[in-house]
Amino acid sequence: EVFSGSCGSLSSLACGTSNDFLTVPTLMIGTEYYLRTYGPTSTWAEAYINVAVVSAPPNDECPGAIILPVEAASGNLFPSHQGSTVGATQSSLGCWATAQADSDDDVWFGFVATGAAHSIVLDPPQGLSLQVVGGTCASPTSVLCKQTTPGKEVVTGLSAGSTYRFRIYST
Repeated sequence: EVFSGSCGSLSSLACGTSNDFLTVPTLMIGTEYYLRTYGPTSTWAEAYINVAVVSAPPNDECPGAIILPVEAASGNLFPSHQGSTVGATQSSLGCWATAQADSDDDVWFGFVATGAAHSIVLDPPQGLSLQVVGGTCASPTSVLCKQTTPGKEVVTGLSAGSTYRFRIYST
């Protein structure tokens, strides 16, 4: 369990169960935090705590989208590096009704369409969602929203020369 405050007036910020990764967003630099480990019995047990301080990735928000090239021969988009949502924050609610609150860690990519359809090639683990938007970051228009599966996600109805952005987030 993670606390802030001072002894006698601690406030719980987050609590997890054994073997969990516990993410505590919005920590402030220079503030002291307290970690507590405890178990279900009064017997002694070893506990290992690993603490990682993670910054938001550079493509955490729409304006920082990493622009990807469109492969001329196939029209495919390939994210040029492995990405992660670790440290990412929520840009907006999830794009499908059952996962609106789950979009708390999206990262953004973009491309300039060269035709009416392109495929985004992904090899994600289970439990990620993809949203493709047109327009601007300030006023996006959703073009595609779905839970991802490894392989190609085909995006249709595009206008050549227009910039599109897509976000990937865990659900």
